[in-house]
Amino acid sequence: TLSKKLLSAAQRVKVFNSGLEVWLYDRSFRNPLKASGAFEVDAGGAVFEKAMQGFVREGRILSYSLMQDDSLDLALAVRKPLTKAELGTISWREPQQAFLRLPTGRLVVESNDSLTIRKLKPTDPGAEIMVPPGDYLVTLYRVDWDVLADDDIDWAGPSEFITLTSGLKAKPIPGQPVVLPWEEPEPGD
Repeated sequence: TLSKKLLSAAQRVKVFNSGLEVWLYDRSFRNPLKASGAFEVDAGGAVFEKAMQGFVREGRILSYSLMQDDSLDLALAVRKPLTKAELGTISWREPQQAFLRLPTGRLVVESNDSLTIRKLKPTDPGAEIMVPPGDYLVTLYRVDWDVLADDDIDWAGPSEFITLTSGLKAKPIPGQPVVLPWEEPEPGD
């Protein structure tokens, strides 16, 4: 499992969720994202896709999809990506990476229930984490719940672990999807 030292150095966030997406962005981008209209329920897929392509390329927002609509329980640390040894014996899916700019260091974490970048009033609160301002390479680690269930392993830790790494690799990633998908394993895996 993840070491206690690693978890104690991370910030843990829990947010109610009944949807399938998670949204991360710097608080200073809230009004411009909201003004785009791309996140409105009736915006339409083409409007959302086009706006998100620009936002993702600029590092203004990061979104990832979930396996199912469970509440968010994630840990976040400003550091280099985790090593296999640090991930421990819990089964994790392949990590995904993305680019995110945090000019004020006020990282907003929201579910569809707490999303404040649309006109519809959120039904639940999101979370805000303070980190050093900067540009980051985000590495998203997700627990592989199917493997844990198959192996009859109970896990009370976070469902996702996110590292924010600054430096030379903190730049736009060519071909980064607008929403990091929850990818199903290939047949035979």
